[in-house]
Amino acid sequence: MLLDEQWARVGDGIKAGRYNLLVGAGVSLDSKSLATGKDLPTGKGLAAELATALPGVNAGSSLNRLKKAMTKEQVDQLITKRFAGCVPGPTVEALAAFRWKRIFTLNVDDALERAYETRPSPVQAVRSYNHDALYESVRDLGVLPVVHLHGWARKPECGYVFDLSEYARNMARNNVWAHVLSDLIRSEPFIVIGTLLEEPDLSFFLAQREEIRPRGDIPPSILVEPFADAATEIDCRTYGLDLFEGSALDFFGEVGRRFPARPSVADAIEHNLGDISHLPVEPARLAEFNADFERAPFDASADRDGGPNFAYGHQATWADIQNGRDVARPDTGKIQGRIVAAGKSRIVVVAGGPGSGKSTTLRRIAWSLAQTGAPCLWARSVGRIRVAGAVAILESIKGRRYVFVENLADNVAEVAALRDRLRDHDVVLVGAERDYRLGHVERVLGKGVIEPIPLGAVGADMARELVSAYQGLGLAAPRSADRIRFALADELVAIACCRILNDFEPLSAIVDKSLGHRPQDVDCYVFAALAAHCHRSGVEMDVIAGRFPDYKVDLQIEADGPLPLKSETVLDIELVTPANEAVSTTVLGRFANREPTRMLRVFVDLAAAIAPRVNVRTIVTGEPCARIASRLFDYDEVVKPLLGREASGDFYETTKRAWAWNSRYWHQRAQHRLDIAAAAIDPFERRESADMAVQHARFAGSIEAHHQFTKTTIGRMLFGRMEVLRQIGAVDLAEAITVLGEAIAIERDRGHPTVHPFMTLFTGVARALDMGAVLSPDQRQAVRSQIDRAIEEFQRDPEVRDEATRLRRVL
Repeated sequence: MLLDEQWARVGDGIKAGRYNLLVGAGVSLDSKSLATGKDLPTGKGLAAELATALPGVNAGSSLNRLKKAMTKEQVDQLITKRFAGCVPGPTVEALAAFRWKRIFTLNVDDALERAYETRPSPVQAVRSYNHDALYESVRDLGVLPVVHLHGWARKPECGYVFDLSEYARNMARNNVWAHVLSDLIRSEPFIVIGTLLEEPDLSFFLAQREEIRPRGDIPPSILVEPFADAATEIDCRTYGLDLFEGSALDFFGEVGRRFPARPSVADAIEHNLGDISHLPVEPARLAEFNADFERAPFDASADRDGGPNFAYGHQATWADIQNGRDVARPDTGKIQGRIVAAGKSRIVVVAGGPGSGKSTTLRRIAWSLAQTGAPCLWARSVGRIRVAGAVAILESIKGRRYVFVENLADNVAEVAALRDRLRDHDVVLVGAERDYRLGHVERVLGKGVIEPIPLGAVGADMARELVSAYQGLGLAAPRSADRIRFALADELVAIACCRILNDFEPLSAIVDKSLGHRPQDVDCYVFAALAAHCHRSGVEMDVIAGRFPDYKVDLQIEADGPLPLKSETVLDIELVTPANEAVSTTVLGRFANREPTRMLRVFVDLAAAIAPRVNVRTIVTGEPCARIASRLFDYDEVVKPLLGREASGDFYETTKRAWAWNSRYWHQRAQHRLDIAAAAIDPFERRESADMAVQHARFAGSIEAHHQFTKTTIGRMLFGRMEVLRQIGAVDLAEAITVLGEAIAIERDRGHPTVHPFMTLFTGVARALDMGAVLSPDQRQAVRSQIDRAIEEFQRDPEVRDEATRLRRVL
């Protein structure tokens, strides 16, 4: 049985809703079939009954073999009708009394769903997924995903999976939920219940846990087994499972007895939002807001103090800030003053390079303002901010309120929508972003909307305080150890901290030494660094752990090693990034230059790892893997700088099978081919590549015909082909003007006009005119109309205004 120390950790996981369940037939045996009035059978019992009903099949045949021998009518009668509309028994009723993170079930019945649906006040609302459903990440605590791995009687048209080889084929076809479970079971806490370890389907998934090293920072994984023997104990050691000897009903009863007071979803929301959770708004909106925002506390005494973690690069907790673990910047007070003085329509943005301390500075200011009683909301969403929920809550709060958004560029469309809908409310929007992404932010929001505040080097005073702080933690050598005497004062804060931890050596020397360590350490680190380069919040722990199955990723997280990673948990979603952002940026560049073949492999591996989790739905909701994908394939900003022109083609071609469904993939292939055309010396190669660029753009249009990005890409490729070939095609010119006009109209109709299609049109037409193009009267009028519209729409954007004015003079 579990020891009291183990139970304490189990209780922490149960009360926080951190556990996943992997359940088998044992949890449904005391539930009844509405069709037969009998208890639901075990897998073996069902096989025996089906064999009796199918006299032409050998007794003892597997479920998969029996199913193959059945007609459609027999499947409907003997499986679907029997397992749909079940009457939930005591075990699933007991299961439904607790809050879970996810449930993966090997059962095809709907007893679980019925237990939640018939409960007067369910702990969570069930959202069910069949084995062939698209991936979706559920962020709301009140929603419980239930995944049917074998199929589901409520969706018989999707079929049933009863064979191990079917799992393998499904995973080869990118069946997402089998992939997800295989990844999750390595890195998250699971309770395996109601199934035998020797069952092939269970063994298939548990094999991912072989020789796993249990982590002290997550609850233990548990096997519930009423008939354990010596072999069971060996299996538990192999798979890193703690054993509870007893039935499923015994287990839930013991958990309920030991932990009778368990926070509800409403309690968890109130713990985060305080009195905001009592506002008279729809519960669904409140749940969305709770998932998307964290309230900066007035008192962080109950929060976790990260100890030395912050010194090693982890994000500061509120307790870290309250306890003064951050070293004060001289300009923090001035930045806070500008935020307090900001007007309603302005967005204050703290800007700087990677590792300049933007996040910690904002966190310090948010905590400081919270001490005045002002509500300070910190965006923590792992997907896109749900604007409707945010507006509903922020409108209802009285007095001035502050909204802080890290990674502003990733959320700029949502911030723009919040700004537009909250113009008449006293809401101050504050962001942080890297310097090089401010251009994108301004293109979406418009010039003059943001008020950038730069963060630069630490300066002499802060450098001395940093050294003193690290020495106080026992993490820094005496200053006399610095033989080179390269000044810390001129460094960004993350680089200064890295140098202090490494005996004050220059960053270049630290990176060179790090890249000389074990290849597996380096590859895992570069994988995480590339993901974070594409999406600053990083990649989910289960994704990276699944990609390096024979490597203990958590060792690189826990160790004080040369290439340390860190994990941050947001609503129980664990995201992995390099511990030091500035170091990882340098490592990526050095690694790409020194190891181009390995860099290409990392690109391909990352694309393969995130592919099962990217679909139209996750792109819309902005899940982490979808956000990584949006930049991982970006030719101009990511692929070409790190792979070069030639290897970029290898990357796109290697990933084609998994990503050809995605129109953005073809946008970037088009950009790549146009760049090849521009660099080509041979006229035949130049024309072939330019034609291919247009062809790729058109293919994107066949996937997503009525999207502004697709139409903008087609227009850009048509103008680009004319420019690289130095030939004006009347048909191409007419089509380019038309499709860019359509892109502008789509954005206008959706209420989110951007400068991209306008600038593509204006620069394209100007260059075409320089090459001798002649516009028809209708074309001139169409372009003039877009010029007038752009000048009116983007009055504060001098770049758009100047380009439009120049083109108007030419016309």
